[in-house]
Amino acid sequence: MKPNGPDGTHEPPNAFAAGRSPEATEVADMAAYLDGYTPPTGTGLSVGDAVAAVRAAREDRAR
Repeated sequence: MKPNGPDGTHEPPNAFAAGRSPEATEVADMAAYLDGYTPPTGTGLSVGDAVAAVRAAREDRAR
């Protein structure tokens, strides 16, 4: 681990960063999944269509 503190010491991650780590891992896993995703043929659906549908569902749920 490289020193990252102003005095050359190792600073532990703050609580916010540590709390977001699982979420960041989930997002990275999803990005890797989408990179390798091949939409079913003959449906006319794209990854963009799927992303838009997920966003719409999340926005509806948040209301």
